[in-house]
Amino acid sequence: MQTVRTARPRLGATGRVGAAWSGARRWALRTSALPASRLTRGDWGYIAATYFLSRLLIFALGVIGSAMFPVVGAKQTWALQPITWQSLGRWSHIYDRFDSGWYIGIANGYPAVIPGNLESLRIWGFLPGYPIALHLVALALGALRVPGANGALAGVIVSHIALFGAVVYLYRLTAAELNSAAARRAVTYLLVFPSSLFLSAVYPEGLLLFATVGAFYHARRRQWFWAGLLAAIASVTHAEGALALAPLTLEFLAYYAARGGWRQRGMLKVVWLLGPPLAALGTYALYSHARTGYWLAFSTSQNLVWGHRLAPPIYPFIGFLLHPGIGGAFDFDFRLLNIAVATLALVVSVVAFRRLPPAYGVWLLLGVLLPLSTDGSHTHSLARHVGALAPLFVALAAWSLRLRAGVANERPTSQASLDLRDRLVLLPSVLFLALYTLMLTAGIWAAI
Repeated sequence: MQTVRTARPRLGATGRVGAAWSGARRWALRTSALPASRLTRGDWGYIAATYFLSRLLIFALGVIGSAMFPVVGAKQTWALQPITWQSLGRWSHIYDRFDSGWYIGIANGYPAVIPGNLESLRIWGFLPGYPIALHLVALALGALRVPGANGALAGVIVSHIALFGAVVYLYRLTAAELNSAAARRAVTYLLVFPSSLFLSAVYPEGLLLFATVGAFYHARRRQWFWAGLLAAIASVTHAEGALALAPLTLEFLAYYAARGGWRQRGMLKVVWLLGPPLAALGTYALYSHARTGYWLAFSTSQNLVWGHRLAPPIYPFIGFLLHPGIGGAFDFDFRLLNIAVATLALVVSVVAFRRLPPAYGVWLLLGVLLPLSTDGSHTHSLARHVGALAPLFVALAAWSLRLRAGVANERPTSQASLDLRDRLVLLPSVLFLALYTLMLTAGIWAAI
């Protein structure tokens, strides 16, 4: 008996575009709500132990480094300043360096802008979310009659508390997305990442990480009010915070499509998600205009004063190929380290797209492309920004355990192979974390 085969109709250009768009839409929206993840006593014990040991390591390295190694002095010189019992007040140098001073200053309010003087606009290049938190904690310290200037201490408290909250959110997110073994690896990779010292220093990255990973966790749970509230904090804390709205919106679209399409009344819940961030940014814009005459003084300062202008993200790579180098103590740009971190993050973004829901890959990719696109041929602070991108560590945990979200098991893999992958992540991270801590304590521009 002969089988009659029916030829498939050939699609025209319009049909192919439509089919491609339909396929892309199905791919982007292939996600579902996460189940609730409850932490056991063992989970809490692991989180607390890993958190405190990693922070203790950074503090100990900072103290030892200050006592044993010279620090950068005036006019690009080196000076030995060993820590003694009389000089223990310099402990804050482990956490309070470089840009920390800007945030501590803003905690008491932005200064007035002098007309025609762009330099007076420089401090407006820092968003107010983190300084507001510093101000509130400093008020509490003052009410408790804590002696001395409380700016640095308030920053250390805010950053450490925010980081602990971020670790809890990251653990719950990864455990629900993959499993508890992956959650343990994700928080470990985060806490020993080379630039994780900035997550507990007087910098906004710790608060940014808490707000973004918390917002994403609640979005994955379809808790839109809490997602929007945390997204509002992120959007006025750091420029990277506004980018988190992209994966959050993608999650909302997936949720809404699963409910039956655009005619459902649930579309109004988008106000819970986007309303708080827009209100926070609008409030900042009104304040900015009232004090400076610019609706977005942050953007104006970054553009005109700091010289951060949009450029193709390939430029830093071209600049490195034309002028390769490791960097130095006084040139403020550790190019090789930053290029390596950027390359790693871009590779891991492919892993995120393959092993996790699409929003993870979108979030990670945008978070890497923004700093690559705003500093010309330089790579200042790129590793610091990448270290606050939660999907990087979820994807690394998925890769190290050969896991995929929504898939029970991949093909069997030996435990030795999984352990090797784990060591490939951990060993370089710990070594460079020690190096970066010693650099920052010595006064070298380790914002890298």
